[in-house]
Amino acid sequence: MTMRQYSESRQQVDFAGDRNRPSKLSNPETAARIAAEFREMPGLSVTLAQAARLFDLPRDECWQLFGELQSQGIIEMSLDGLYRRPSAE
Repeated sequence: MTMRQYSESRQQVDFAGDRNRPSKLSNPETAARIAAEFREMPGLSVTLAQAARLFDLPRDECWQLFGELQSQGIIEMSLDGLYRRPSAE
């Protein structure tokens, strides 16, 4: 699933439970912590839902943050929808 496909499908999903949680996306420490987790655990491979639970983030904010980490080359999304370190490393 591409980011665009996910974005389109996400519009149909209700994240009402996540809206009441405080935003952690604006905190650069959160991005650094997640990047460090992927570096420290090279075999880490998670779905978006798993990552949101693991990092205690609302799913939509986790998706935005993971998009930023992808654009920086820190993580990649495989064809099966799993986020992990780039395979070239």
